[in-house]
Amino acid sequence: MTRAPAARGGVAAALLTVIAGLLLFLLVDMVKERVAASLRFQVSPRQIDVEGDPGRLGGDFGRLIRGATILDRPRSIFDPELPAVVRANLERQAWVRRVKKMVRRFPNALSIHVELRRPLGVVRVASVPSERLAVDGEGVVVEEYTKLGPPHIPWIKTPGSRLTSVPTPGNRFKDGCAVQEAIGVIEEIDRVGGHPALDNHRIDEVKVGRRGKKRNVGDSDIRLVLDTGVEVLWGRSPRSAEGITEIPAETKLDHLARVQRRYPGLVGVELVDLRFERPEVKLASR
Repeated sequence: MTRAPAARGGVAAALLTVIAGLLLFLLVDMVKERVAASLRFQVSPRQIDVEGDPGRLGGDFGRLIRGATILDRPRSIFDPELPAVVRANLERQAWVRRVKKMVRRFPNALSIHVELRRPLGVVRVASVPSERLAVDGEGVVVEEYTKLGPPHIPWIKTPGSRLTSVPTPGNRFKDGCAVQEAIGVIEEIDRVGGHPALDNHRIDEVKVGRRGKKRNVGDSDIRLVLDTGVEVLWGRSPRSAEGITEIPAETKLDHLARVQRRYPGLVGVELVDLRFERPEVKLASR
């Protein structure tokens, strides 16, 4: 029995459709490869725009980001690995906390928004006087030999506690160390916000411990040094186990403001002790 001409025609048409589809697929794939390899669609480093809010501290964040290696090699805007590569390279930079958003801008540009780490203090390493480490609220070192410091953010000094290890940029000081305790105090005061006690005074240093006195972790000996030279014995850090019993930071600042009203400009004052419910004042010897 022979097939009907219509049936044979239907099979041939179906076969032609399959062949045409296959050829179209191959053609599209070839075009995609050629487009992806085209220099027109190769991401240009000059067309990578990285934005982030440096906050009120300023600093040359643009220079730091421009110095970062964002691409490992020339890549096409169509490269499916592009977002992951860019994210990993940026988040490897000490200043970058995370990449929040990334948008391809055809034909060869990227728009990236990052969350930057915000330095809270600068650690002065006694053993290496030239080394000044900017650290954020997590204790991560964001820059060695930084130019930051007072009046923008305070020094962190640890005369009563020797630093056994100093992390490299992108790494953090270990929990429980003197630097973490100092950062806890700075962060606590920063969280209170614009308190009247600091309207006319600036915190230039946070000292943990005293030279010549052996210090135990959690001791109530953290001192703030104001820009006038007056010392404020703050107490314990909220990051120490003993800090849970401390007077709230806002209450301590209220006490400091009360002392300022009694001694305008803190003239003649050497030390203000805020560790207790009633602040104690030590006057400078005449």
